[in-house]
Amino acid sequence: MRNKRGSTAEVDFITVSDGKIIPIEVKSGHNVHLKSIHQFMNDTNHDIAIRIWSGNYSVDKVRTINGKEFRLINLPFYQISALPHILENV
Repeated sequence: MRNKRGSTAEVDFITVSDGKIIPIEVKSGHNVHLKSIHQFMNDTNHDIAIRIWSGNYSVDKVRTINGKEFRLINLPFYQISALPHILENV
């Protein structure tokens, strides 16, 4: 995705749920930056993003640098198969 300043951000994957294109980042550590998800979320009209990681399941409210608030689903690697069910219930 190219933003208005011409820089690009790439999320690792996308999924579609209820007609919404949802970004997915896969991260191995706990202290990681999600610059691509933040840029993606600034340019979309919904409030759901996913981080697949080695930490615990949680849903966090996050705010981009531009002020857009969104829900970040933190999904452990071992729960990936539950993603469709989780998205139905968020």
